[in-house]
Amino acid sequence: MIIGHLTKQPSEKFPITVTFAAELASSESVSSATVTARNSMTNESSSLIVLSGAVTVNTPNVTQTITGGVNGTRHVLTFKATTSLGNIYEGEIELLIKED
Repeated sequence: MIIGHLTKQPSEKFPITVTFAAELASSESVSSATVTARNSMTNESSSLIVLSGAVTVNTPNVTQTITGGVNGTRHVLTFKATTSLGNIYEGEIELLIKED
């Protein structure tokens, strides 16, 4: 499910965070997470192009640094969180690379 939209310039590099607070029970925590990226136009992986470094987890938040990209391209970033109770939640961000 798309939960947000973001525009960045090709030269920008910064962290983005998805929170899973609404999904977690009071005793539940995020035990691990992954973030992947795919090009919206080609449906091919773009993780090596727009993701930088390791994902970090600080319950209920999952953070990934984004970087690079080619002007005019669109990507979908999928944040997948696995919880201490074995639940798996996903949140997706639409990312547009646009030079201003």
